[in-house]
Amino acid sequence: MAMTLNDLIETFRSALSLPETVDVPALRYRAVPQWNSLGHMQLVAALESRFDVILETDDILDLGSFDKAVEILAKNHVALEA
Repeated sequence: MAMTLNDLIETFRSALSLPETVDVPALRYRAVPQWNSLGHMQLVAALESRFDVILETDDILDLGSFDKAVEILAKNHVALEA
């Protein structure tokens, strides 16, 4: 099954309990109260589960935006279709 950018948006929304009003593709770490240190680890767990990857420590630390999540997933051989 091909994964899409919408799958990633849904993963962010679900993991961080984001309302529909949040522009997820523009999201950056700590831009919303939900993306704090605890929310970050919930997001990492959700990404690993949804996309069947295990993120390296450096990737977890570098995950500071939606765009960076796309890069990290690509590095882990997850190509997201538009």
